[in-house]
Amino acid sequence: MPSARAAWSASGRSGVPGAVPGARRRWARTLAALLLVIATTAGGVTAAGGVAYAAPAAPAPAVAPAAAAAVPGDVSAGVAEERLIVPVKAEPDGIPVSLEVAIWRPPSGGPHPAVLLAHGFGGSVADLATQGRTLAERGYLAIGYSARGFGASGGRIHLDDPEFEVADARVLVDLLAARDDVRRDGAGDPRVGVVGDRKSVV
Repeated sequence: MPSARAAWSASGRSGVPGAVPGARRRWARTLAALLLVIATTAGGVTAAGGVAYAAPAAPAPAVAPAAAAAVPGDVSAGVAEERLIVPVKAEPDGIPVSLEVAIWRPPSGGPHPAVLLAHGFGGSVADLATQGRTLAERGYLAIGYSARGFGASGGRIHLDDPEFEVADARVLVDLLAARDDVRRDGAGDPRVGVVGDRKSVV
């Protein structure tokens, strides 16, 4: 009696409709076509001689760089920094006081509007460096300082006392008024704004 394997082989060679080998070949062709469709959809794969090849990716279209928006007074580099020691009013007991001051200048000659930067309680002029440079890059002359009793400045803390912290800020405004690179609205009247927060020491 022929084995099941022999009967299967004979039926496959005889071309009997519905024989397993024919169905197997049709299934294989269907699977190959399906895989080709999936591969083509996913990665641009083509078939040649029964071997799959990855189609080269099309070059990205050239895109012209967008034009930078013009910002009045905006500059991109060349900010200069000055470090100063500025004498201010002495303490009530006569101890002399000087403030640690930094100035950030735009690269162009000016004159420029100025901004006085005040740090928060417990801070110092070091906290203002990024803000000062950013303002200078945009065309402002920025001046920051360590308030008395903070950073490397001398003196004691008086908590925004008009006779001390406020008077110290006035000295810095006068310093700005004497500079040729600061815009003035009149004699001894520099165009200056003040930037800080509710915890700033001025």
